[in-house]
Amino acid sequence: AMAEIVSHLDWASDSKIKEERLAVKKNGNTNGLFYLSATEGNFNIYNNLIKVPRVSEVPFLSPISYSGLLAYRFKTLKIERKNGHKYYTIQIKPRQVSNVTVEGEITIQDTIFAITHARFSLPSYHLIHYDFFEVDQQYQFVQNKAWMLTREQFNYYSRSSKEKLSGQTLVVFSDYELNKQFGRNHFGSEVSSTAQTA
Repeated sequence: AMAEIVSHLDWASDSKIKEERLAVKKNGNTNGLFYLSATEGNFNIYNNLIKVPRVSEVPFLSPISYSGLLAYRFKTLKIERKNGHKYYTIQIKPRQVSNVTVEGEITIQDTIFAITHARFSLPSYHLIHYDFFEVDQQYQFVQNKAWMLTREQFNYYSRSSKEKLSGQTLVVFSDYELNKQFGRNHFGSEVSSTAQTA
């Protein structure tokens, strides 16, 4: 199965989003594919909590959150020099198994301490439908204003006695409009829609 979707997403906060799918192409049975809509979760590692109700009922604590130092262990894996900057790749591991934490690594650029790459997996005992779920993210400096998520890849699978499911979803974010002002009634009860021409 395969699906290709082009969307326009207005986002002011986790509770104020509006998505319009402009083009949709599906081949085969796409019911098992994840993230066919931006409403399925926000994996922004800059948020204190990573909330993805389609994947887990409980939110995950971000390793760079206010209480991340208490919940995670950090270890420098490597230091690279690129374009006159140092990039630190840091391993993140939960301090306790019972915590709602992730495991993986983040890459941080020196002097500005911006995350340029993050790769982490979610603990299987908190997942609703999956046995494995991994997130791989790339961040770039957009319009000389802010570090924004530009590429996100989800790798996932589940096994049961009846069926096996595996998938990969690639999301590319582009054409950012930073500091956009929305009308007072722009965000209503409709969160996601599909254009007639799609």
